[in-house]
Amino acid sequence: MNFSAPSWDLFIVLFLIIAVGYGLLMQRERIIVTMVAAYIGLVISSLLWSDVFGFFQGTHPLLGRYFIRANVTESQIQIGLFAISMFLVSHKAGIDAEKGRGWLSGIELFILSALTGLLIAAIILGYVPEAAKVTLAEQSKLIGYLVHYYNLAILTPIAVVVLLGIKNGRSRD
Repeated sequence: MNFSAPSWDLFIVLFLIIAVGYGLLMQRERIIVTMVAAYIGLVISSLLWSDVFGFFQGTHPLLGRYFIRANVTESQIQIGLFAISMFLVSHKAGIDAEKGRGWLSGIELFILSALTGLLIAAIILGYVPEAAKVTLAEQSKLIGYLVHYYNLAILTPIAVVVLLGIKNGRSRD
């Protein structure tokens, strides 16, 4: 990684530093909620993007009459839906992790924060058109890894949360 000639790698590293900083500051209550919100955002955007895209193209009017003709791409709609739904779920839905004495050590919190940042980056990258992904992967090693290991980036946070719960003896019997 060459920081004298900024690339997408620098952006990804800065994004991960911010995600880890956010996770360490907010502790487990917010990082788990943020992770859950990212998964919910992924589901919502995956289910609704085509209808919303059709609304903005004029091919799928609201209530059979109303539409907005706009010059938007599928990726813009998907990323927008993901960001809006993630924000609404994490900040407005009243979802909050159980408060009290933290069960995550600093290392565990660091790992979950980094994985949440990678999860969000992978989801957003998943909405980028294939040709643009190839170009970005050629320009950035980190994006290349996210493209190549997309499924792993999506599934690893779930596995880590479950393993940490088992390790720490937390369960809902």
